[in-house]
Amino acid sequence: MNNKMLNPKSKIRALAMAMILAIVSATAALAAAGAFDPTFDGDGKAILNLGGDDSIQAMVLQPDGKIIVAGYTNNPPIAGYDFALARYNSDGSLDASFDGDGIVTTDILALDNKAMAVALQPLDGKIVVGGDVCFSATDCDFALTRYHSNGSLDTSFDGDGIVTTDFDWMSDEIRGVAIQTDGKIVVVGYTGDYAMYSAYGLARYHSDGSLDTSFDVDGKAEAHIGWLDYPRAILIQPDGKILVAGLSDTEALFGEDYISLARLNTDGSYDTSFSGNGRVTIDFPPHSGGTALALQTNGKIIVAGHTGYPRDFALARLNPDGTQDSLFSGDGKLATDLGGNDNVFAIALQPDGKILLAGISDASGANDFVLARYHREGFLDTSFSGDGIVRVSLGADDGAYAAAVQPDGNILAAGSANENFALARFEGGGLGYASLKAHDGWILESSETSNVGGTMNSTATTLNIGDGEGDKQYRSLISFTTFLPNGATITKATLNIKAAGALVGNNNPFTWSNGLKVDICIGSFDSPGLQLNDFNFNNTANCRLNAGTFTPTSTAGWYSADLVAAAWRKINVDGSTQFRLRFTKDDNDDGALDYWRFVSGDHPNPNYRPTLIIEYDIP
Repeated sequence: MNNKMLNPKSKIRALAMAMILAIVSATAALAAAGAFDPTFDGDGKAILNLGGDDSIQAMVLQPDGKIIVAGYTNNPPIAGYDFALARYNSDGSLDASFDGDGIVTTDILALDNKAMAVALQPLDGKIVVGGDVCFSATDCDFALTRYHSNGSLDTSFDGDGIVTTDFDWMSDEIRGVAIQTDGKIVVVGYTGDYAMYSAYGLARYHSDGSLDTSFDVDGKAEAHIGWLDYPRAILIQPDGKILVAGLSDTEALFGEDYISLARLNTDGSYDTSFSGNGRVTIDFPPHSGGTALALQTNGKIIVAGHTGYPRDFALARLNPDGTQDSLFSGDGKLATDLGGNDNVFAIALQPDGKILLAGISDASGANDFVLARYHREGFLDTSFSGDGIVRVSLGADDGAYAAAVQPDGNILAAGSANENFALARFEGGGLGYASLKAHDGWILESSETSNVGGTMNSTATTLNIGDGEGDKQYRSLISFTTFLPNGATITKATLNIKAAGALVGNNNPFTWSNGLKVDICIGSFDSPGLQLNDFNFNNTANCRLNAGTFTPTSTAGWYSADLVAAAWRKINVDGSTQFRLRFTKDDNDDGALDYWRFVSGDHPNPNYRPTLIIEYDIP
């Protein structure tokens, strides 16, 4: 039975932030990746003081670009904490259409009410917020609220917009909320006693707020992984299965902690196709815990959290069956030391497959916002702030607890700064795709000036371009899987390749040829994978010859080619895009080797692989 007591909603009014008057392009600049976005509230930061101890714990983006954050405040004379929400326009100003001033607080009559999770119902745009309602330090219940898009409580949700649920343990606290495709609401949280025994607690609700009894008989289910289980994250897979993650202590009386996951079927039972019993633990000795989850488009699972002690960022990838993915960092997991006690609290995936983590680090001597970005293979992305890591101080004591990637590629991180709501936006640097090693390689002409492929290599770590033996020409192919958000308009596309050592031979093709050219095909030149026919293949419907010319000199070994505007439409918005690299002059007739070697997609470090950078606008 759901028991609740409701006080009239109390609201805290604040001055709306000034609107940014200039209209600016959403195009991201590669060189600024990781820098504050000055178009967001003037300096990239929006700090909101609700008058007490305020913190954002969760964030969700609306389809119209507005930003909803949820957390808590204890603004005096309020006794204890209350749910607190704010909605921002895309420029960082508060949205006055959300309850008049952009801010909503909800007091459920109890000692403390803290909002810890938020989700958006896709069909009607209603806002679902999860957290806890606490009557004492050890007696809390699940608490859910639902709001109309204007910020008012939705009375069709259990009569007053508020639902509380008791699991009959000492304390029950929601930590994650997800919406199924049928509109049902699934939550996960901690249930039990912090010191003696606890479990993953899950509940599923109908759209009207009533418990769904088709879910484990009474609408509530418990997942037991260790002696003490503390869940932090939830997601619904495309097949409807429910994935949750957190921390588990597998031994009584405070043994070693592990990152833990469980996967449930839609009826609340364990999914035995996941590691045999529906449960997985990941060990980063001597202690670790999970705090965030994400699902890649190929079904692989990203989980992040912390190692300990001292704590470092922990990141792991699992195959859909729950086994660790050896293609990710060699063994499926990696730790990143940021120089202090470092904790991950949020994951966001970019359209190009890069993984963004947000959290806290005290490496500076105080808690700071910190972001780290990784290639999909598990390497830090050095195009992001130079080393893959961004550290910023927004106040005396900062922490990032939520993150999101906007359709324009820019990055949002939300949390607290000096006990205020803190929201910051960073330049994403456009979409940066690393080439696919399976489709990269070189082709050597069958004989001089034949213009026919003779031999090829699709596994070499270098791409050969120029004169080979007997003045036969080398050409090379590079392939990418590209994806652009709906409505994106390309404003610039740049192909980058890195030299792999010095020129082979004495005569530099850059000096006697008319340049290193790029051809492009949407999909592939002939067929997926490297083919001898790719040496000279051309299909005017799908391909564009002379799509760009590489710079004749390098920067730190990198050569770049900006694609001509007419070639942009050959970039696949969701699929394969292939490039052919060739010197325009067939050879210099000296009978000697004169070619360059460039790093291919088979190189073990993705920071050296060919990259395609796409900058774009969102209308």
